[in-house]
Amino acid sequence: MFARQVAVGMSPEETRETVGTWRDAVAGGATLAVAWASALTLFETRWHRSALADLHKQPGGWAGVLVVVALSAVVHEMLHAGSWRLLGRLPRKAIAVQPTWQAMGLAARVVLPVSMRVYRAGLAMPCFLMGVLPILVGTITGNGLFLAWALFFSLECFSDLGSLYATRHLPATMLVMSHPSKLGCRQVSSAHDLP
Repeated sequence: MFARQVAVGMSPEETRETVGTWRDAVAGGATLAVAWASALTLFETRWHRSALADLHKQPGGWAGVLVVVALSAVVHEMLHAGSWRLLGRLPRKAIAVQPTWQAMGLAARVVLPVSMRVYRAGLAMPCFLMGVLPILVGTITGNGLFLAWALFFSLECFSDLGSLYATRHLPATMLVMSHPSKLGCRQVSSAHDLP
């Protein structure tokens, strides 16, 4: 098992942390590298040109790039929050969106217990909606700029993939909450805090 588990006393229930190690981060990075290489190769094979050749088509030039980057970070975290709330049927207070200096942006976290299945789905949602789906659309339509942005958005999913790798051994029905500062989660042994 790659993820490190640590017992933590947290009143009133006992919790256990599952936090990612460097191996989980490397696995997440390797997944992104394979996805990038595959997407770029597939685009070039299909359209006989590089997807990156369309970068000059960015509306607004560098100012447009900065706007897209800023908005994508917010949308990414809102997809986490919305997925956890919808799939876990959670109240608004169950999700905290806080500034974080490690990521130089925002971070959405589940602060009330949810099933591991819901937690994983919430982690994966931005990667699917802002990465996988737009990569497919860009490849099918021949829009290299769209594909390039999808690849950039997939970079924002690096820590999400690391968390998915770190928690892969946990059962889908286990109750968890987001770890406040590390890849992974806190396992909760009782469900009395569920809304």
